[in-house]
Amino acid sequence: MKRKVLILCSVLFMAYGAVFLYSLGKQKSNDPLLIHDVSRLVPVHVNKIVKTQGEDGIKKALQEANKKNLPVSIAGSRHSQGGHIFYPNALLLDMKSYSKILSLDKEKKIIRVQSGGIKKSKH
Repeated sequence: MKRKVLILCSVLFMAYGAVFLYSLGKQKSNDPLLIHDVSRLVPVHVNKIVKTQGEDGIKKALQEANKKNLPVSIAGSRHSQGGHIFYPNALLLDMKSYSKILSLDKEKKIIRVQSGGIKKSKH
């Protein structure tokens, strides 16, 4: 019984590896609108990528998406897995530059940041 489980696990692991390597080959594209998450398993082609420049830029991008009837995807560091945050032919809001520190209370150890804020940010 243990041997069958070991064989099944090995086959599943090899199948996952094969799919992963295949997906890496698909990623070798010069198309900037072909996006992926950290897993690189499900590349998605979007209509446009908008790097956010403050709240007015976000509002303008959402108005454009509404006018053109485009779905909207929102991404930061793209650490999700499986491509579930991206919609095909969507307007992608890239939130990485929306990363200012809004407030810092050292005494209470509370920091408030914009939605693109990541641990590495030095703003």
